[in-house]
Amino acid sequence: MEQREEIREELFEIDTNEFSDFVADLWEHRGYDIDDADGRRATFTATKGGGGLLRSSTTELVQPLYREGYKVDKSDVNRVLDLRWDDDIDEIVVVTTTEFTGGARKQENREEVTVLNGEELAELIVDEGGQRVLSTYTPNGSLLKGLVWLFVILPLKLVWFIFALPFKLLFGSGSESQSNT
Repeated sequence: MEQREEIREELFEIDTNEFSDFVADLWEHRGYDIDDADGRRATFTATKGGGGLLRSSTTELVQPLYREGYKVDKSDVNRVLDLRWDDDIDEIVVVTTTEFTGGARKQENREEVTVLNGEELAELIVDEGGQRVLSTYTPNGSLLKGLVWLFVILPLKLVWFIFALPFKLLFGSGSESQSNT
């Protein structure tokens, strides 16, 4: 659970303009072929499967909506539903960093519509092993965290250990002998 909360916080560290690219890369990581007709990946189609008579493909229209501080409402989801009729789409997925209003959530009652809020997106990232994809879009990505750990946290732990060791040796063994008597 803690990992999901950490991922949820990291979602808000993604630059607003890069959220669509992140979602497209996440879908690609999940094994989908991405077609971004507008070149910006603001809305993209993701196809998985196909390639034979026995294996059918699934095409999703994915709409990432970066929101910070307010919910995605029904009109946002309806705009995406209007796009469905232009293409051969099996499912529409609307992804956000926050929450959906009740009206927007009701759109998920339709068979071909899926909405993923920030919690569900974090769960998807964990379930699909997409943490590395996320780290490439956050300023505190895994490389930066690793460098901070190596050059800040590790030296502080070493200094603490060096200063605390004599006290442990002096006072630690004495307290053990007192407790045994």
